[in-house]
Amino acid sequence: MKEESFGMMLRNLRAEKKLSQFQLGKLIGVSDKAISKWENDYAKPKAISIVRMSEVFSVDLGDLMKKLSVTSAKRRDSHEK
Repeated sequence: MKEESFGMMLRNLRAEKKLSQFQLGKLIGVSDKAISKWENDYAKPKAISIVRMSEVFSVDLGDLMKKLSVTSAKRRDSHEK
């Protein structure tokens, strides 16, 4: 079974809170397009956005950072092959 990426985790957290990408973006101060890029693992959020996400979703900041670093490492490894 494939491990959940940062983007998939973000999408699931957002769905649990019943927020649109636009609504989440407004809460953390970014565009809905940024949220889309993060959810599709095309880009990664800045640290301040991760802090705000941890507050919005009431999740541990360390858990978000760890998931982001694992996803980033996997993407980097797949591009090096």
